[in-house]
Amino acid sequence: MAIGLANSESSSQPHSGNSPFQNSSLQSGEYAAWASGVWHHGEETTQKVLNKLPHSPTFRGVALLLFGLFLITGPVPEHSDLFAAVLGYSLIALVTVASVSTLLLGWKFRSKGRLRLTYDIAHHQSSEGQTSSGRPTVGEPTKLFLKISEANLQPLYSLEVVPEFEHPCAMRTWKIIGKTLPSLEAAQYFTPPHRGHWDVTGLRVTLRDTFGISQFRWVVRSENLPHISAYPKETFTRSLPIFTAETTSGIEQTELQRSEGDPYDVKRYHPSDGIRRILWKVYAKSGELLSRHPEPSMTPEGVVVMYVLAGKSDDRLASLALSHVRDLEAQQYEFFCSCDGAAPSHLAEANSSAATTERETEELLLSTVWQADYTKNAGRLKVITGLSELFENVRMSTLTRITFFVSVERLRDPNFYQEMELLQQSLHQQRLEALWIILDERSDSSTTNSNRRLSELLMVAEEKPARTSTESSENTLSRFAAHCELYGFPHIITR
Repeated sequence: MAIGLANSESSSQPHSGNSPFQNSSLQSGEYAAWASGVWHHGEETTQKVLNKLPHSPTFRGVALLLFGLFLITGPVPEHSDLFAAVLGYSLIALVTVASVSTLLLGWKFRSKGRLRLTYDIAHHQSSEGQTSSGRPTVGEPTKLFLKISEANLQPLYSLEVVPEFEHPCAMRTWKIIGKTLPSLEAAQYFTPPHRGHWDVTGLRVTLRDTFGISQFRWVVRSENLPHISAYPKETFTRSLPIFTAETTSGIEQTELQRSEGDPYDVKRYHPSDGIRRILWKVYAKSGELLSRHPEPSMTPEGVVVMYVLAGKSDDRLASLALSHVRDLEAQQYEFFCSCDGAAPSHLAEANSSAATTERETEELLLSTVWQADYTKNAGRLKVITGLSELFENVRMSTLTRITFFVSVERLRDPNFYQEMELLQQSLHQQRLEALWIILDERSDSSTTNSNRRLSELLMVAEEKPARTSTESSENTLSRFAAHCELYGFPHIITR
């Protein structure tokens, strides 16, 4: 850094002629910068090579060893330098002793030491007054506990432990200084960046001496490592209209406005049920939270077929789809749900890519998140074909309508937007009607109806006006809505 500043100052000063002092200063500065770059490059290369070995000296240890060898082979025999001899042999002895002791202690620790990793959910209350659901949630910290038993880590040594996930994830390093204790404990917070199964595949352990001369590495593999499933936040409580997959527009108006029966249906409590539905007397006796739901006045007919176009970071869209699935189950609708990342080859086998319950839908949205961003229209059309065949086998009728969930944030990607235009064209050619539920994340305040055909069927109450948003999102939403109108596809914008 000082060299860089010196070069900039010397270059900014006015000078006349070609001074030999200035040229020599410039050459020395360039040489120093070149030497510094070579040193750092050599350090990185050497460290990469050493990291592949289970036990090896560090770059510092290699440098000290080479310097000691240089002293005893150069100045000592040529000049009989006593100081160089003492220093050279001391450095060689220090590196040798540190390497051997680290090897022995690391081998003993790896064979006898026990490392255990667990996690816990922090129970807290959100700003909306909702309590955490007791399971890992996107954006909320999960506390990881590391317990080391039978450690007996000696002084002048430190232990570094890093949890390894199946998928890339930035984690801090546990660094434990040597203490002669039977067990050690440490903790850190892990915040899932998006939904999915965050499986810990191993613990990368490094034993180092305090002087940083040698190191011993190994990876702990165990079946008892935690498997953290991060679920999307339950942020949607409003209900979306229900459209079955085998009727035409206008027929299900009576189905949507059917009345509800008496509140005699008792189910397990869900945070979206609210406090008023909780059976407090049952909770006081058994400690179990149950809620009362109104029974439907008639058994609904028809099956809802859904496809969730949720990318890796579309957690709110996944939450919206799960909220709709809960409404379908509460009203006793049958449904088939699939999403981006699902394997089309499994549809005809065991419905592994078509969820029929809330739990299966959650699992599908979590297990497919790593392939969701790489799904193309060819795979989507195969899944839709599989859904159509599955629907025909169950209902003995032809699939005519699919409900799609998509977010404006993902539509802002030009490649994905082009894929959606081609998908709508393919659906139109196959004579499939697509109902598009579009999530506009610029505001959480209203759910509006933006289609004239749909407004004749439904009365969606507008709440507070949306807040000011970026022009790019507004243009994307307008363009996509116009494209839906082009093929006569109804669409709903929800915020």
